[in-house]
Amino acid sequence: MPPGLKLNFSQTVTLFGNLLDNAKEACLKLPKQKRTVTLKISYISGMLFISLQNPVHFRPAKVDGEFLSMKGDEILHGIGLKNVQNAVDEFNGKMDLRCDDENFHAKVILYNV
Repeated sequence: MPPGLKLNFSQTVTLFGNLLDNAKEACLKLPKQKRTVTLKISYISGMLFISLQNPVHFRPAKVDGEFLSMKGDEILHGIGLKNVQNAVDEFNGKMDLRCDDENFHAKVILYNV
């Protein structure tokens, strides 16, 4: 990663904090031997690519194309991925979230970073 990225501290915390917190929460529901998080970050020609994958206990539900929080308190939870999307939008980026029966996948591209 080159110095001088346009990604400020708050945006960095929003992106990585929320994605990694969700991955940690999912992993804590699994046996220790299945707890793995794969994070890949690449920077190419002004674009930042982030790929995160973690195992899941079960596939989370979706409503209107958005994953629902599996945490109990709907007032305090369920906004993390929306905050990530807002940070992605600041860079006219793209975010793709997918989940199969075994893994959650998050892919983010930020442009002109």
